[in-house]
Amino acid sequence: MGPFGGRSGRGGEAYVRIQNRSSHPIRITFLDRNNVDESNLDDLSGDVAVDASLPRNGGERPFANGFRYATVLGRDGLFDSGHVTVEARVPGARRPTSTLRLIVNDKKWTWEDLSPDAASPIRLVADANEERCRGDDDSEFWKVELRVYDNIDTSKWMEVLGDRIKDLPLNQVGLPGTHDSGTYTFDKEMGASPDSDLTKTIEKFCPGMLGGLADSILGTVFRRLCQCQSRSVLEQLRAGVRYFDLRIARHAESGRYFTCHGVFCADMSVLMKELGTFLSSHPREIVVLDFNHLYEMDGHHGEFLKIVFDVLGERVAYPKWTSAISPVSEFWEKKKQAVVIYHAASDKLKDLPFANKIYHNGYIHSPWPEANATDVLHSKLTGFVASRHDDKHKNQLFVLQGMLTPDVELIKSGLMNGDGLSIRAYANRASPKVMDWCEDEWMVIEPTRSNDANKKRWLNIVIVDFIEGVSIIPAIIDYNRRL
Repeated sequence: MGPFGGRSGRGGEAYVRIQNRSSHPIRITFLDRNNVDESNLDDLSGDVAVDASLPRNGGERPFANGFRYATVLGRDGLFDSGHVTVEARVPGARRPTSTLRLIVNDKKWTWEDLSPDAASPIRLVADANEERCRGDDDSEFWKVELRVYDNIDTSKWMEVLGDRIKDLPLNQVGLPGTHDSGTYTFDKEMGASPDSDLTKTIEKFCPGMLGGLADSILGTVFRRLCQCQSRSVLEQLRAGVRYFDLRIARHAESGRYFTCHGVFCADMSVLMKELGTFLSSHPREIVVLDFNHLYEMDGHHGEFLKIVFDVLGERVAYPKWTSAISPVSEFWEKKKQAVVIYHAASDKLKDLPFANKIYHNGYIHSPWPEANATDVLHSKLTGFVASRHDDKHKNQLFVLQGMLTPDVELIKSGLMNGDGLSIRAYANRASPKVMDWCEDEWMVIEPTRSNDANKKRWLNIVIVDFIEGVSIIPAIIDYNRRL
């Protein structure tokens, strides 16, 4: 289920666009219509050529992007909910198809994936969010984007697309990523981690309070203020994620290492075992591990990195041999699957036995947008993308951080309120828009004056919170298919 929420649009009204991003001509059919105005569904039905969209003609252009949309209305009055099932198929093939259900409830639009057959050549996905329309009343309505992609096995997409990406530098391959990748669980017995003012304040003035809170209350604190992902690292890998944003803290009492975000989250020993198991069975998948925030680690870097490198073994890339501009085929030839970036001063690492395996923070450019409104986020991300090929950054990995920065004080003030804000609520506002900006503006491949191999590719790594709530993974995988 796509977890979208927000302020109510008028009458449950949504503007809908369907895009065929797959390599197949497709046919769109609407089925199982329940309490939904059907008057404009014909504009969204029928055959769609590759790279074409619906509605073809007519429709409206209510948003700043200028594309045409058809209006679909959830009925008011007697009904406060409704749904319609959308089916995408390759013409001439009875089965398999890709199907999802659009749902309007209390004037909010969500979606549910109904596809039963992984063998379908295509994959239908949806992204929905509220947008401000053009017009005198400056109204807000739901915008629903339906997109059809090739159905590529996400657990081994780099292998499947090998012919497309093998000659590309790693920093020109689209890599789906997650923000605060290790925050899908937490250990309530560990207390506050050293990176958050709220949990540290609770522990300072009320020692042991976090551990003593009722599980339901502590769970609320975690879900609202700390959690940025709900899938484990193994689940993320299978879903197609290849970049991991990792905050690490050492727990002083136990001597163990955890991901952290206000609380101690995933045990790094467990996380690394999952990663190692996946890489062993998927020898052509390459991952980037970005250890960019390190807490209470002085004097313990060697011990922690031994956990990392013991699991990765010979699969670890070496800065001496491979860089951000090395082609993917070079990683494969050397049987290297993991790039380990570690943000610690070089003098703290130089005497470690595996210092030659560590990429320093100059290997990656990951600017923080620090925006709490989507228009500001769009402006800043657009600027970051525009500077992607500057001399200063052209040889680095490039991370586009597609998240709003939450107003932590506002979240705190409504922490125990049932409808209070949360990191997930911020993600629901931002992620669908980031998805639209990527597809409509930044997933552009521009020729240079020289040759095909030097085309400018604007995206590299894109990260969001709660990766399952938006279709960014199939979009980025498809971006690689079209390179």
